Amino acid sequence: MPQPVAAPRPVLVPPKPVEATPSPPRTAVPQRRTYIRAEPPRPPRRNPIRSVLVMVVLTTVIASTTAVAFGAIR
Repeated sequence: MPQPVAAPRPVLVPPKPVEATPSPPRTAVPQRRTYIRAEPPRPPRRNPIRSVLVMVVLTTVIASTTAVAFGAIR
């Protein structure tokens, strides 16, 4: 009679170490901010006193007013 074959013994294999996978960093969810936007600045205006025409008119008015004032005194 044939002899029974011995069953193979189970081999104890140590379990693989579990690699701790880092969780993805939490991204902050930006909150909606209610800002009131400022008006864009207006372009600068030209100074009218720099104009030659204004200076001529101003001197003419001063001269004529002076002439009228001194003419009324006589």
